[in-house]
Amino acid sequence: MNLNLPETGFSCETVQYKEIDGIKLFIDVYRPDSKKTDMSMVLFFGGAWTTGDRKALSHFARVFSSKGMTVFCPDYRIYGIHKTTVFECIKDGRSAMRFVKSNSKRLGINPQRVGAGGGSAGGHVALCTHYIELDEAGDDISISPSPMFLTLFNPAVDTSYIPFPEIAKLFGGRGADASPYHHIKPGAPPTIIFHGDNDSTVPIKSVELFCNKSDEIGNSCRLVTYKGQEHAFFHHSKNPQIFFDVVSRMEKFIELIKQ
Repeated sequence: MNLNLPETGFSCETVQYKEIDGIKLFIDVYRPDSKKTDMSMVLFFGGAWTTGDRKALSHFARVFSSKGMTVFCPDYRIYGIHKTTVFECIKDGRSAMRFVKSNSKRLGINPQRVGAGGGSAGGHVALCTHYIELDEAGDDISISPSPMFLTLFNPAVDTSYIPFPEIAKLFGGRGADASPYHHIKPGAPPTIIFHGDNDSTVPIKSVELFCNKSDEIGNSCRLVTYKGQEHAFFHHSKNPQIFFDVVSRMEKFIELIKQ
């Protein structure tokens, strides 16, 4: 099995999707050279809502765009640079989804078939595009930011309690207001979550509870557990074999969604 990342078969363009308070936010657009499908997805980087950048999930974008899917990797405001809260992260995530859908012709995608995903805090932002109704003033709220499907890597699903004080302050005592677990309702997008059972940052128990609660009300939430793996296990740089196993399972999941 080839465990190298593709170098060809796609192109990448950076475009601005938002400007707020003098801050310009960009999105990297990974387009396939051929074998184009009408499926696309937006991937949000992790970093505890404090650090990180849009290149963090480029390895996923390169693989999927080389296979025919358009993939978007956006910025969003983070505390380490912009001194913002989690709620600005949520607004930006929803703005990014609306930008992609509203520019579907320019971007060459089907606005009805846009998924979302992300790792850790980025997984939380992806979840919030559906679960948390918090919008930027000026956004066109007639465009739903909700994705067709969700592919998540050790996501923060319950933010009602954050055991790390420096991160908890970003919620301003309103963790439950930003918690997807506390806003579960019927009609959610089909979801797949990849998680290590040795994750001490986002305990796997929280994800099990999220999936169980989702399934109980008729949503589809599948949890794929990787034994002995810790937080952020899914990156190509950490373990190429695990990375490509995640990719393969994502492909099968997305293929089922297409039908």
